[in-house]
Amino acid sequence: MGLYLDSAVAGEVEELARLPVLFGVTTNPTLVCAALGLAPGGSHVAAGDADELPWETPSERELDLYRSLLRRLGPDRPLFVQVPSVPAERMAAAARRRAVVGAARVIFKLPATWDGIRAATLLKEQGYRVALTAVYTPEQAYAGALAGVDFVIPYVGRIRAAGADFRQALEQMAGLIRKGGSPTRLLAASVKSPEDARWSLLSGADDVSVPFAVFQALIAHPSTEEALRAFDASWAALSSG
Repeated sequence: MGLYLDSAVAGEVEELARLPVLFGVTTNPTLVCAALGLAPGGSHVAAGDADELPWETPSERELDLYRSLLRRLGPDRPLFVQVPSVPAERMAAAARRRAVVGAARVIFKLPATWDGIRAATLLKEQGYRVALTAVYTPEQAYAGALAGVDFVIPYVGRIRAAGADFRQALEQMAGLIRKGGSPTRLLAASVKSPEDARWSLLSGADDVSVPFAVFQALIAHPSTEEALRAFDASWAALSSG
């Protein structure tokens, strides 16, 4: 079981990297924009509408952010980096351009589409680690496992927002992956609360990725604080006696 931080904020990574319970960091373009002080915007450009989109080649600001996060993570923990959703060969090329920050420690997040699965296959053949992200159905998870991806990443919060039972979805995903004996890990993301994290793990997820506030809340409880206040009163009595 692994606990990942869903963030691109260097200070958050640095604070949690002191804890052995942190397994790594997951990022996405929205988190990267927020960390760099950029507002997502502009018009959507379909993948087939241009020979190459500007963001297929990472900017130095983007690469420097990944390097900074890797430094703060220490020598062993991985960083998940998302790749633009474009045709498969271009997607694989966009991943390789980002691999310059440290290919051995980067896990590339690819969309749960046919192009994403094809790009995952290309990258796996070249020795990279990959994850299939934005997964919503057991069928998508099963296809990713068959393709040999290292991680399948379902969006827990968004599955629920779509009116589906995320616990049942995770159980079915885990069942299909394990039925085939695949080593693919099920990493639950879009986790909005400690309860979501708990039920994700109990429903079959191998790992969870949570925002900084949820990460902190996972190891806090009002009853724990109440017990400590009672102990503090006892310590005070002992010191005065």
